[in-house]
Amino acid sequence: MKLFFILSGFLFLNLLFSCNMEKEEDFGPGEVWKPSSAELSNKKNIEEFDLSDSEFVGISRQISRFTNLKFLILRNNLLEGIPKESIELKKLLKLNLAKNRVSEFPQAILKMESLQELDLRYNEIKNIPNEIKELKNLHTVYLAGNDISTERKSELRDLMPKTKLIFGAKNKIR
Repeated sequence: MKLFFILSGFLFLNLLFSCNMEKEEDFGPGEVWKPSSAELSNKKNIEEFDLSDSEFVGISRQISRFTNLKFLILRNNLLEGIPKESIELKKLLKLNLAKNRVSEFPQAILKMESLQELDLRYNEIKNIPNEIKELKNLHTVYLAGNDISTERKSELRDLMPKTKLIFGAKNKIR
């Protein structure tokens, strides 16, 4: 598996590193992502991780070492959440956890003060905590494909009138 990332000052993805586990082999299904030594040595410069479609069941708490990370894309894996250490990602602007196995809203998200866009589509989430309103920079939340009641959707809209909440037609309605 290849891992793309952006270095500060570059407009587009311009470096490609192999992202290997501690053994010198590619990731397999059901593994936990850990940063390679190359990624750790460049941790100050990395602004984006795209770990989509990798069948990861977990993310190493070392993710917190990437303090300049702005975009974390974990779409289409087997994740049930994110490490609590993720709260250290103070510059994170976009978090994509779509198409995973998240059943409870990850509390670490509530500490990501710079977060502007949150994608939780097609998980198993039943509730979003009221504390989400404290994320003042959050402008868009994608929630389609979760099991959020019609009543709760209405409450969230009232709670966060300036935030674009996208529930989509595929939400299960109670």
